[in-house]
Amino acid sequence: MKILLSPPKYFDVMYSINPWMNPDQPIGKKEAREQWDYLKKRLEQEGVDVKLAEMPSPDLPDFVFTANAGMVMGNRAIVSRFRDKERQPESEYFYKWFVENGYETLMLEDDEVWEGEACMFPIAGHVLCSHGIRADKKAYRKITDFFRIPKEKVVYAGIIDPYFYHLDVCFCPLNENTAMYCEMAFDGETRAWLKQNVKNLISVSYDEALNFACNAIIVNKTVFLNKGASIELIEALHQAGYFPVEIPIHQFIRAGGGVKCLALYLDRWDNPTSD
Repeated sequence: MKILLSPPKYFDVMYSINPWMNPDQPIGKKEAREQWDYLKKRLEQEGVDVKLAEMPSPDLPDFVFTANAGMVMGNRAIVSRFRDKERQPESEYFYKWFVENGYETLMLEDDEVWEGEACMFPIAGHVLCSHGIRADKKAYRKITDFFRIPKEKVVYAGIIDPYFYHLDVCFCPLNENTAMYCEMAFDGETRAWLKQNVKNLISVSYDEALNFACNAIIVNKTVFLNKGASIELIEALHQAGYFPVEIPIHQFIRAGGGVKCLALYLDRWDNPTSD
């Protein structure tokens, strides 16, 4: 498996664009680097081929959250268009990275708000596309066309809680038929679809989801998630055939990002809706 990370050279909280961020509370930068280094080391120990995108500027402290770089399916990549002006300059740098690494790359228009893989996951023969806070429905027309996803395979997931502004903070597909999710983050229609279509749903409580339990990286049967998971969740993952590994990542949570926010899958998704 290939995963894109970005070393936290300039990571900081310099502004507030989500409920987690408080510029008046300084980040422990040395500890943040140690936490990131540990995540990278553990991924590599699992056989992950870690690719790096260097943070280009101190003015882009959130560049470290590569789950927002865009999304890759096969050899095609789409670059994010950020809602908030503070992050919008990131797009040009990620576009350059994808092009230089050989991807057929699409750049969305300025008004097509969508923040990458953090907003979109394949599951149960469909693609779950979140909207409501950090992604607009209209952006998905171009996205799904570019990735050749049939319209009947697109499911729009309404997110209703500002603490779960990205899909990957409240939902994590372990495999095609199994996922962790926080029910309270979604509107009623989305909850009903998930319960009807995903065979094995692991329910995560609201408080545990606030500890970024759903924000996990899946490598084969290993689940990398934030330190502090409950005994109940650990047991549920074991019963589903997965081995949880807890990663201390609290310095990044202060910016609103967990384990998965720091990583972009480069080769996990390929023809996700094909029979």
